[in-house]
Amino acid sequence: MAKKLTVEDLINIEPIKVSSDARSASLLILGESKVGKSTFINDLYGDRVLFICTEYRHNFLAGAKTVNIESYADYLRLMKLIRDPKIQEQYDAVVVDTFTRLQEWTEAYTLSRLGIEDLGDLGYGKGHSEFKKEMNRAVELIETSGLIPHFIVHTKTQVKQIPKDENSEDDVNDNMTLSKDKKTGKQVYEFNKEVADLKPSVFNSLNRVCDNILFFDVVLDDKGKEQRRIWYRDSLFHIAGSSLKNMPEYTELSAQAYLDAFEKAVNAEGKGNITDKPKEKPTDNSGEYDYDKLMSEVADLGKQLQNDGKADERNKVISEVLGNGRKVKDLDESQAEVLAVLVDKLKEIA
Repeated sequence: MAKKLTVEDLINIEPIKVSSDARSASLLILGESKVGKSTFINDLYGDRVLFICTEYRHNFLAGAKTVNIESYADYLRLMKLIRDPKIQEQYDAVVVDTFTRLQEWTEAYTLSRLGIEDLGDLGYGKGHSEFKKEMNRAVELIETSGLIPHFIVHTKTQVKQIPKDENSEDDVNDNMTLSKDKKTGKQVYEFNKEVADLKPSVFNSLNRVCDNILFFDVVLDDKGKEQRRIWYRDSLFHIAGSSLKNMPEYTELSAQAYLDAFEKAVNAEGKGNITDKPKEKPTDNSGEYDYDKLMSEVADLGKQLQNDGKADERNKVISEVLGNGRKVKDLDESQAEVLAVLVDKLKEIA
């Protein structure tokens, strides 16, 4: 069970040391197919990254360590395996390539579990809510796996609009088309924006755990020659973003260019708590709650409170923690943390 914090723990907190090594930062990598997303991750980590492949297209990724999965159930089994100490020693990072396909499998699993054909078949948004919870679980499992998590996602094109009177002429370019909005009748500039090929709720889950969102693209220079770029800043035409305010707008598309830009951005913060050592691997907290032990503690506390004449107080606490109608026996191992909270609450009244 996780250690309880004390006042002394809070007083003696060590200041965070920011690593200038980009390999310590989790990534959401966006871009169309064949732009070099998988190659970039492979170049960044070499044989220290494990590819979880949802598509059979990695035969020419020389030196890559890959494992193919074909369902959400495969993914769940793999999430248990990679927590093994031997795997933790062999790898520094893990990447789902692509997460777009895993989203499809998770939705199919949710539909099957609920016995419906469409998420909208259940009233009050229950189907969509169950899918969102399952997707959050998928992200949390890899976030707490003990390895630096990365996600590769295909992009799709969305048509966006900006009212003409809200856009300065200096911001207008050849990628915009002046038209009239069908609903309002007002003049608008229309343009295409490359966004993640994910449901909004799934994108939000990944955005929450990723330090940087990189957008990979191919552009033409002044001489008409193709250049591959990594974009680090959001724009009208693509999604991107970084936790570091001093990251450039873009660099060439290469692992070394990214490493250099990241190091320069961290050092530009001008703070003392900077280290050139990689950030420690994420701690796997999933095993900190012993389900069987907690169930035994709840049973013992329940009997003690019954004998002490505090049954009503006990039942009130259980209702507050679990919600009306739910019983302790309804909780499974994935809800061990809820049990831990219940144990603490019962101890307060014991």
